[in-house]
Amino acid sequence: MLDFDDVVAYYDNMEWIEEKVPIESFDYNKNRLIDFDDVVKLYDML
Repeated sequence: MLDFDDVVAYYDNMEWIEEKVPIESFDYNKNRLIDFDDVVKLYDML
């Protein structure tokens, strides 16, 4: 279950995620980037 701490953790670790994990796993808005819009989309999923 997602909560606000997940959104904060995602935001705090965006660069690490982009460097270490397949982008498709964390690209919530499907634009092939890890960016702030993904944080917003993740927040909307709460």
